[in-house]
Amino acid sequence: MACRVHTSILGNLENQYCIDCEKSACNHCTVAGTHTEHRALTIYRHVCKEVVALKEISRHIDCSGIEV
Repeated sequence: MACRVHTSILGNLENQYCIDCEKSACNHCTVAGTHTEHRALTIYRHVCKEVVALKEISRHIDCSGIEV
């Protein structure tokens, strides 16, 4: 989905998730917008599913039981 704040900027897809606000955000929001100082996860699209890198999510939750 496209960001409603950065409508005129290319690359405004909401592929970030702000952990602190519990909201989706675009890259512009996390770099220079309202979520600059917040913890954010990048969400990738892989085989028609949204995924988060294990290395990235393991900084926030215990992933020791997940097989790689």
